Amino acid sequence: MKKEGGKPTAPTVRLETWKSLLDVSLAFRELAPWRWMGDSQMLGIQEGGNDTLRLASVLGAAGEVFGLIVYRGQEGLRCLWRALTREVDYSSPGTLFVPDAIGLDFGPKECLTKEDRTVLKNLKYRSTAQTSFFYPSYRSYLPGYYPWFVNQAEAEMLIADLRRAIDFARLLRKHPDLFEGRDFMEIPFYPEPLNGGNSLTPAALRWEQLIRPPEKEIQPVEIDEVTLERLKGFPVQNEEVWEFIVGFNCATIWEAPRPYYTLTALLVEKRSCYITAVKAGKVGESNSLAAECLTEAICKLGHKPGRIRVKNQDLGNAIGLLCGQAGMKVECATRLPVAEEVFHDLEKHLHGMGPLLT
Repeated sequence: MKKEGGKPTAPTVRLETWKSLLDVSLAFRELAPWRWMGDSQMLGIQEGGNDTLRLASVLGAAGEVFGLIVYRGQEGLRCLWRALTREVDYSSPGTLFVPDAIGLDFGPKECLTKEDRTVLKNLKYRSTAQTSFFYPSYRSYLPGYYPWFVNQAEAEMLIADLRRAIDFARLLRKHPDLFEGRDFMEIPFYPEPLNGGNSLTPAALRWEQLIRPPEKEIQPVEIDEVTLERLKGFPVQNEEVWEFIVGFNCATIWEAPRPYYTLTALLVEKRSCYITAVKAGKVGESNSLAAECLTEAICKLGHKPGRIRVKNQDLGNAIGLLCGQAGMKVECATRLPVAEEVFHDLEKHLHGMGPLLT
């Protein structure tokens, strides 16, 4: 990806690839599989080991978002699993649903970016009265990052997966009972290599019961010995409770090679609503932000709280060892009323400023 003045620019995709992608996208739109398919009737795609696992889901049955999303690898499956089982509240402050995926979206022209319009103009795309609300656009998704434009490899993958999805949608239209009697996350996999023109049949599908992928190992938050000894020396205010959030907000940092959402660490004293510390970073920096936030708050106030309350169990596990060594207790709660309100207000303020340049 090119870098111009620190701003991210769209990846280069060959014109012939765009043409093929547009052709298969229009065929998908003409088929309109959302008329008989739900987003839970997914197609599995696996060209190698587990790292190449993909799950293709047709969007549009609810009449709101139309297209195809393809979840990629274990991270994509993990995020999808959390959403389907509702084990994560994605409306909660600090929590964003951004899976590892690529997707095709159909929407009105006003939703297209300048880059989307340039691609369609170069392809001499023309809409009709019937398709004026179904302009195609393509996006790449990564956890912690703003939805971005597909690169060459992703465009080629989307072409192949759209062809598979068309085959599967036609099969499901002929066999609407295909998923009847199947268990949760029991998925049909497309036969490989890619179908060479023969009609896809139910017998050709390989059904597999997917299991919940293991969570990533939580690394403990660490600080140097000198700082740790310093924290141990501060007194504890047993009556104080600090609410702690480390999560993403919608404020976007417009930085090459790819824009990302702001990772924010926020500590708030529950009774006074005083913001004891706030730090900002990006994906992959949660532990360092948590350590900086805790250290700054304690050193600034000159004491430690009796309890640090978190909503995210992963955060609790990450800071547990450090807090125990420093003489603080960590507890999980279903809500952090003060910190969540502050986080929400901060997010609204930053989001209203628009994309931020570095």
